[in-house]
Amino acid sequence: MSEEVRGKSEEVKAKKPKMTAEQKAVDYLQAAGLTTKAISRLRNKGFFDAPASSKRHLAHEGGLCEHSINVTDRLLELGAFREDISAFRVGMLHDLVKMYNYKIVKSQYGHVINISRDAAPYPGHGAASVQIAQELGLSFTPEETAAITWHMGAFGMDVNGDTMKSYKAAVKRFPRAIILTHAADFLASVQEEGGEK
Repeated sequence: MSEEVRGKSEEVKAKKPKMTAEQKAVDYLQAAGLTTKAISRLRNKGFFDAPASSKRHLAHEGGLCEHSINVTDRLLELGAFREDISAFRVGMLHDLVKMYNYKIVKSQYGHVINISRDAAPYPGHGAASVQIAQELGLSFTPEETAAITWHMGAFGMDVNGDTMKSYKAAVKRFPRAIILTHAADFLASVQEEGGEK
């Protein structure tokens, strides 16, 4: 590319307004197959406002939305799935339950993050996130379900004998999806977002 063309390209990019995290998230959620109505339900439940964690990474308003975009970007870069739609579904929806678990409560002293652990009647936040997405009308492939359920690796649930057997069986069946989803979540949380896992 000539210097003149490169200069014009940079000039166009500079003039183009930067997309907000919410706009990018809506694009990604649509790419994941969510309808406008489902995205509106997510907005009403707090997906775009919730923090990603209580204190470790993106513990601020909109953090969950940002984290979901970051994980999706990592999944796409890693080529974790044969179909991009799976990367959009897994990345954007892997932590859905956090829109119920973490709420920012504003007070005269600033803000704090209210933590609620009784928001979903399912074990592990991965499994709860799958269920919430299904309630929004999505159906997942077995690979996507396993990747979301086990995105925290063996740390995603209380590890007892049965849970460890389930995790090992899932990794044996979908090794690439589960391991790369865990890696994408870890990279986004720790490297990009300054958290600790």
